[in-house]
Amino acid sequence: MDGDSLIQREIGNATALFMVALGQRPEEASNLDLVLTLEDGSRWSATVLTLAEVDAIWKRWERTGECFSGRYFNCPDLLLVREAGIDSICEVLEDVLATGGPEGVLVRLEGDGAID
Repeated sequence: MDGDSLIQREIGNATALFMVALGQRPEEASNLDLVLTLEDGSRWSATVLTLAEVDAIWKRWERTGECFSGRYFNCPDLLLVREAGIDSICEVLEDVLATGGPEGVLVRLEGDGAID
């Protein structure tokens, strides 16, 4: 989290904490981590990426050799979104919550609510 900025947003009865990379504008964020805390205190995580960001990562890995030179991509808590930006991601989270999530969409975190 060093160098990241934290942005908190209320989404209904839940609170989302976005970790945005230094220099990345919130309205253009295409690669960020978030923790969603529900009213019951449960915490859920996601790494949010756009397809364009996945493509940029693959191209970088082709050069660096990571992940078999970009031949695969693995992210256990991936939430792939069509549009960049925290406002758009909040709309996605609203829909996730309205349609029965976050279970099955986000990854549940263990613990007392503190971000480790």
